[in-house]
Amino acid sequence: MSHLLIIHVGPVQEFIASARRSRDLWFGSWLLSELSKVTANIIVREEKNNLASLIFPAPDNLIDLHPNGIFDVANKIVAFIENDPNVLAEKILINIKIRLNEIKGLAFKNITDRKLFKANIADKQVNDLIEFFWVAKEFDRSREQEVGYYKQQRKTLETLMAARKTTRNFVQPDWGNNTPKSSLDGQRESVIDEKAYDEYKRREQALRKDYGVRPGERLCGIGLLKRHGYRLDEKGETTQPKFFSTSHVAALPFIEMLNELTKISPESHEKITQALEIYIIKLTQIPLQLEPQELGKVPGIPDEVFHSYDGHLLYEERLSDFFDQETQLTVAKKALEDFYKDCEPFLNKNRPQAYYSLLLADGDKMGKIIDHQQTSLKHREISQALTEFAKEARKIVTESKGSLVYAGGDDVLAFVPINKVLDCAKKLAENFQQQLSSFTLDKIEDNEESSPTLSVGIGVVHHLEPLSEALNLARAAEKSAKSIPGKNALAVTVSKRSGSDLTVKGKWHNLDENLEYWIKLHCQEQIPDGVAYELRDLALSLSNKSGFIIDNKESTLSEKETTKTLTTILQKETIRIFERKRVESGSLPLEKEVLEKIQQRLKTKDKSLGLVQELADEIIVARIFADALKNVRSDSTRED
Repeated sequence: MSHLLIIHVGPVQEFIASARRSRDLWFGSWLLSELSKVTANIIVREEKNNLASLIFPAPDNLIDLHPNGIFDVANKIVAFIENDPNVLAEKILINIKIRLNEIKGLAFKNITDRKLFKANIADKQVNDLIEFFWVAKEFDRSREQEVGYYKQQRKTLETLMAARKTTRNFVQPDWGNNTPKSSLDGQRESVIDEKAYDEYKRREQALRKDYGVRPGERLCGIGLLKRHGYRLDEKGETTQPKFFSTSHVAALPFIEMLNELTKISPESHEKITQALEIYIIKLTQIPLQLEPQELGKVPGIPDEVFHSYDGHLLYEERLSDFFDQETQLTVAKKALEDFYKDCEPFLNKNRPQAYYSLLLADGDKMGKIIDHQQTSLKHREISQALTEFAKEARKIVTESKGSLVYAGGDDVLAFVPINKVLDCAKKLAENFQQQLSSFTLDKIEDNEESSPTLSVGIGVVHHLEPLSEALNLARAAEKSAKSIPGKNALAVTVSKRSGSDLTVKGKWHNLDENLEYWIKLHCQEQIPDGVAYELRDLALSLSNKSGFIIDNKESTLSEKETTKTLTTILQKETIRIFERKRVESGSLPLEKEVLEKIQQRLKTKDKSLGLVQELADEIIVARIFADALKNVRSDSTRED
């Protein structure tokens, strides 16, 4: 008898989100994908290697389901099976536990000092991690092509799954005690004996090397799994890949600029490459005697100038990660200062920007689109389209110099340098729409057809801020994008250390084009920063929570007439602010094209007050992107 089967592997959000480093985030996501991959692999294997038994995901071949591959599998699997679902589910769970133990064993081998590591408790904590839910229903395959039959059966299973997930298996852990909790999530006890912190008090570097933690950081078994875990390479070798640090992502525009500067002349190439070589030598000669690779090694093809060094070496505040003694740190800071001084003839005072971006994308209408499919064949076609999108997403993020955390189903999470992120987001949205253009959903209200779109949230955050805050920022930005009616939207939230968060949001081909325009003007120094703050003050002076402040007790005008009058005043005052601004050191007015664009936008917006605030916010947000682009090209490389 055939069955339709749905499996959910967890935990998801709380497990992935509990991360203090970018690597913790990547590994949590990869581990969940790897366990989901085991699920899909066992289903195919038990169904006589029939890939078509999988409805979601829809891999191209069996190799995609092999361990350690780059194919990401979402934590929800939908399939047809001929086997007994009880027997199959038990077999899947056994293999998930085997795979988890393999990954755990490789990870814990990296803990070099075992005497103060509570391995038994760590093992139990990891073993208790898995959540495994499944539901199955008999399915008459002879009715598979019958319109609506598959849809109804899947809908019934989804209801059963929702009920099953609310029925948790509560088991009292036997590893609890009164030791400090993990710094990642505060849920589980630390498995590093407190004596280790006392013992290493004077040897902070050794604490990092042996356990991968800082003096104030406690990790449970799950945290250590994330911190020390890795996947094997194509040859099956246990070479530990590394993920871009947040500082490296922030430094990438500057590293790109260094590359451009070396191409100016043989002299610039020699000076910059020699300065970097001397800087690295100075760091390795500090009493700790670090090897160059211990200073941080990033994955991928080595950079022509910066090689495989991590960009955190370019930030004075990150040098304490390697040198904990004051005398050592002083020498390291002086070495960095000398590096910048040697490169200064070409840098023109440019330094690495302190901000990076975290991109979070999610498909719009996907639930409705899937529910709209009448047969399993159509559902699988959507899965195949999503598989193609995931492959393209990986390429797009890589070409954007970013570091992909996850691309599976209709979700993408990636670290991307600020100078590339808007273009990256736009390409992702375009590719998503292209891959799923053949799947439409009838809009009852306007009788139009709509295909799935992608909404993207971008969080721009300081490289030293906790990763949890960056994740929250990206999620909030994505939520803002999703709040746009009809979606197909972009939202950018900038979190500056010196002020409150600022969000701009809008439809694709609207907000992105507006931002690109302001970025271009900022780069050309054709718009002063002050204009945005004057616009803010103007909007504030004429508004309250409900819109315009209208005090017409002594006026003979109606409220509607008063609002219309104030709208006219607002529009004229906005134009006046732009007209009196000067560029080129105060010698020239703004170009006529800029004024015409502002006038045009004022005419196309019903609520001028809202538009003025939008203009101000867009100009402010565009500044941080413009700074990143200017960072890529110093005055020595910039074209007129």
